[in-house]
Amino acid sequence: MDLLSRPFSFVVVFVLGAILDWGIPVVIYWRKFGLFKKRPRGFVGCNSWGVVMDVFLAGGINLAVFDYLLSMKRLIGPEEILAALLLGLFGMMAIHVWMALTFWREWIMPTPWRWNVGGYYHMFSMAVQFSFAFLPLVLFWERPELLRLSSTRLLVLMVLVGGILFLLALSVKDKTVRIGPIMVGGKSW
Repeated sequence: MDLLSRPFSFVVVFVLGAILDWGIPVVIYWRKFGLFKKRPRGFVGCNSWGVVMDVFLAGGINLAVFDYLLSMKRLIGPEEILAALLLGLFGMMAIHVWMALTFWREWIMPTPWRWNVGGYYHMFSMAVQFSFAFLPLVLFWERPELLRLSSTRLLVLMVLVGGILFLLALSVKDKTVRIGPIMVGGKSW
């Protein structure tokens, strides 16, 4: 892949990720609730932390994995894709069960164990995201020598940092925080 097409690929992956992770859920949310309407007290809705987590942090992790897979210059077999899909499915199921068991109330799950259309889309999207992120793990399992590469160490570092930032954002998702000149709010739209 030449240098001009590689940055374009990154832009395409980021834009597609933003559409799949945030754009489609916003359309579902808008159709169900409308955007920026006055909400009754106790309304459970989307807030700007969802944009930070789903577009920027998940998007950054996607780009790191995408860059790593491009650098490998290796075909990925159907068995590896199937293993990654199964890991992604189990990861998504574990997260959604955990959300329900810990009584989360989000716009995708207004009450525990009750998901709406946005929630089911979130399950699909998260399973695909996890599968993509788990693909390098499947490759490491098959070829442990990959763990010695500097590009592998960089990928692991970037995914860990992205994951830690994601968990941090998750822990403050109900609060309003100033990040430089930007206010990220916990108030539902």
